[in-house]
Amino acid sequence: MKKLISVSLVAMVAGSSLFAGDFENKLEMMKSRIDTKMEKLSGNSVAIDFLNKKLVCVKAAHSVSDLKSCKKEFHPKRLKSLIK
Repeated sequence: MKKLISVSLVAMVAGSSLFAGDFENKLEMMKSRIDTKMEKLSGNSVAIDFLNKKLVCVKAAHSVSDLKSCKKEFHPKRLKSLIK
C-alpha cells in the first residue's frame, strides 16, 4: 500500500511539472507571436492598442485555460478586421 501511495505521489509531481512546462511554453509562444505582430504592424495604432491589451491579458495568465480565454477575447479575426 505504501508503494502504491508513493508511486502515485511521484506520478502527480512529475505530471504537474509537465503541465507547468506546457503552460510556460504556450505563454512564451503567445508573447513571441504578439511581439512579432507588433513589429509587423508598427504603423497601425489601433492594431498596436489591440495587441497591447492582448499582451497584458497573456502576461496576467496563470494557467493554460487563462491563455485560451485571452485568445478567445482577443481573437486573431478581430485583429484582421482592425487592419483592413
